[in-house]
Amino acid sequence: MKNIESIKQSVRAELSGYDVYFSLDELPSNIKIPESWFGFGLQPASSVWFPSEWKKFSSVLPTVYKWLNRCVIGTALASADENYLVYIYREDNQLGLYLGGEPVAHGEMTPNLSMLPFSVRNFYTRLHNGFYFYVDLSMGPSRLQDFVNIDDFADDEVAVVTGLVSFFSNGAGDYIAVTSHLSDAEFYIWWHEQQESPEPNVDAWAVIDAWMGIFLENSDSNESIIGS
Repeated sequence: MKNIESIKQSVRAELSGYDVYFSLDELPSNIKIPESWFGFGLQPASSVWFPSEWKKFSSVLPTVYKWLNRCVIGTALASADENYLVYIYREDNQLGLYLGGEPVAHGEMTPNLSMLPFSVRNFYTRLHNGFYFYVDLSMGPSRLQDFVNIDDFADDEVAVVTGLVSFFSNGAGDYIAVTSHLSDAEFYIWWHEQQESPEPNVDAWAVIDAWMGIFLENSDSNESIIGS
């Protein structure tokens, strides 16, 4: 239990700009969260740490799903201008956090959401509006409001495929992007060192799973915390 309390203190310190809660019982009545988040918490025993909707994406994000089960030690609710589900893990005994935004409300179709193919759009409407490493908002699907035109990254003299919009950053200057025309929806990887030739026809889910898997591969097992 002492270890759990230490982790809670560390999470609050890292997210000092947020109000942080570790169970539904702690949540003020004026903060409303999706029903799928009701099981959030950080407990010294096995519990429902993350939304069951993750199961729907386990086939396309198998590495990420395995990480959720083997390495995430609990979740918290961080509230400021918006609410976020915080996924807590450790790497070399150091705290790591991923933030997931509230799923997009049913029927709310923004331009950025509409350009995504249905399978990826479902992630935003069923699970999270963005799911990313908290330090630099990278290594996961970006929030809809953080989508950026690839033209904004490219050097002035470099011509890129027209209408590419990034929705995933690897934190090192490379992006997974989608064409902004739904009828032509196609995924690309835009490499910052090969700006003139984005890689076309990529399997977005496979790349997301691989890039996140590499980033998270050294995460500590949660066995020393869960069930201890």
